Amino acid sequence: MFVFRVSQFDSENRMNLHSLSIVFGPALFQETKPPKRRGNSSKPDAEGVPNHVVAYNFVAFGQVTEFILEEALNLNILQ
Repeated sequence: MFVFRVSQFDSENRMNLHSLSIVFGPALFQETKPPKRRGNSSKPDAEGVPNHVVAYNFVAFGQVTEFILEEALNLNILQ
């Protein structure tokens, strides 16, 4: 799997499983609901998700991704 191949060269590219999880986690676990829109405006509603919730979700998504990748590596699956 691509992620494991990249992490094998972490001494050169500094992309270990933790770093890769930070990058790919938010892309893998996206919000399911699009932001609310009012009228014909293309801008999201001002009552969107607070920044601290988004930041917390990004951290959680990265941690979940890292756990899955580490367990897949430990169990010799997805390689």
